[in-house]
Amino acid sequence: MSGMTQEEREGLALPLLRAISRTAGEECEPPAASVASAFAHRTKSRAHFLRAGEAWYVASMSAFPASHCGTHVWLWSHERNGRRGEAVTAFDIPTAVGALAVTDESDVVDRVLSRNKYVAAPIRERFFSLAAERWTVEENLAANRRYASAHSAGVFEDKLSCDEAHRGAAASSLFARRFAHVEIDDSVDLGQFARLDREAAELADKGWLPAIGSDNSIRFRLCGRHRAIGVYSPSLKAIAIDPRAPRSGAHEMAHAYDFEHGQLSGRSRGSAPSSTGSARRCPAWTSRTRG
Repeated sequence: MSGMTQEEREGLALPLLRAISRTAGEECEPPAASVASAFAHRTKSRAHFLRAGEAWYVASMSAFPASHCGTHVWLWSHERNGRRGEAVTAFDIPTAVGALAVTDESDVVDRVLSRNKYVAAPIRERFFSLAAERWTVEENLAANRRYASAHSAGVFEDKLSCDEAHRGAAASSLFARRFAHVEIDDSVDLGQFARLDREAAELADKGWLPAIGSDNSIRFRLCGRHRAIGVYSPSLKAIAIDPRAPRSGAHEMAHAYDFEHGQLSGRSRGSAPSSTGSARRCPAWTSRTRG
């Protein structure tokens, strides 16, 4: 939620109210003389209400007192009807988002929202197990976002001056038939590049390299300032391969494949399909690399 505007965060209220109440109701204001209305004064931000059956569901961006979170039946005085119970489920939106992101198991979510009950609940261990799995996924996604931001220029920009021989070799290469753009640094031995070009095409035809989109660009450039022998930018859909270590090519293509197929590496359950197939048979393209 950190990247959302205040308006976007507030917009989460109704979907969450519906998810937790398991209804398709609309927001509505409770009577002034009701428990639900009184709850609105116990939070620093605007409260959102939904009526489902005989119960009220109350959500807010800021936290309610711990004793008010979760589902409670509160006694309330009415002028004519005396005292009667009114069921209210109250939760703060960030906690609900976190609980629902971890699991869709209703008993887990209910205990997370009822935080004062949750502390001693037997399901505590189960929740932390689920949260640990989800944390790994979130860490991976955050790292990828930082990576995309840090590797968005320089090595992914064409050099202003490039000799005609290298420019022509890039344009006529087999790489150019598969990708949107190819650049070869002037320092690259064109004989060695031609050999690499043929080898990569053969491996791709056999399905031994990750099948990435043709809208990617590939540049054979020195990557020293990135302290890597290959880098990939998901935002630019660009791969840079250090010509001194062409084995980084398959590794960076695997990064591209990962991003193009919904972050397979970040899935914590089940097994993701392999993006490199049998490419390990060719040491020139598959030795371990950074980036």
